[in-house]
Amino acid sequence: MVVYRLIHSRKLPHRWQETKMIGYFDSETQCKKTIDQLLMQPGFRDYPDRFCIIPCRTPDAPEETALDTVYEVTAEKEINDFDSYVSYLGVYAQEASAENRVKKCMKRIENKAGTEFYVIDYRINEVLWSEGFDVVEYSE
Repeated sequence: MVVYRLIHSRKLPHRWQETKMIGYFDSETQCKKTIDQLLMQPGFRDYPDRFCIIPCRTPDAPEETALDTVYEVTAEKEINDFDSYVSYLGVYAQEASAENRVKKCMKRIENKAGTEFYVIDYRINEVLWSEGFDVVEYSE
């Protein structure tokens, strides 16, 4: 089964990147409808070309399965007091499959210190960030 992850991301000064998770959707068409709605909000309309639709295969669900929830697995590695690196490890139809992915990853990591794993459930076609955002100009 394929679901579509919708994010909005923009680069900020000094290596920072701001990414907003919009949600998981059952089709590209639903993602595009959501983008059209978000483009009316401040911030999103200032960066209209920064949306990204990412097809994600759920390896534990048959192709024709209709899903209402998916489980995203991520790992966050602390770099220093201010920075961390987040890795997207996959999306699953079953929570047990996502938890198994975390267990496998934990076995493979030599240095577990500073790495946290997360399983987050997302409802399909639910918009998580819809209120727009303020655009702050940064000076060097």
